[in-house]
Amino acid sequence: MSFMLEVEDNANCDGVPQLIFNTMVESRLVAEVLTGDFGKETTLHKVTGWSSENDGSPCPAFAVKIQESGSGEALLIYGGDWGLRFMPSELTEDWDITSTNQWGENFLSLDAEAQVNYVDAP
Repeated sequence: MSFMLEVEDNANCDGVPQLIFNTMVESRLVAEVLTGDFGKETTLHKVTGWSSENDGSPCPAFAVKIQESGSGEALLIYGGDWGLRFMPSELTEDWDITSTNQWGENFLSLDAEAQVNYVDAP
C-alpha cells in the first residue's frame, strides 16, 4: 500500500512537501513514543496529531510500519495537516501550541524496535 504524507507550513512545525511511503500494515492510533529526538533525553513522550482546524488543535496521531530504501523497515509516526505535537509523559497539561513544555514536528521516523504505546493496547 502507498501512503502520502504532506504537512503545511504552520506555527507548530515546518512543512513537508508530499512524501510517499510504502506501508506494510494498517495504521494504529498512538498515545506515546519512547524517543531521544528533539534534543531531549530519551524518555517517553505523549504525542498527538496537530490539525489546522480552529487555527491549531489536537487530532489523532498514528504509527505505521513502512519500507525505507537502504535501511529496511521503519515506524512512521504521523498526525494532522499541521504535523505532530509532543510533551513529556509526566506532564498533565492540555495540548497548547503556546506551551514551552511542548514542541511540534512534521513527522517522526523510528526504528522498528522503538517503543510505541498504542491507544488500543491492553
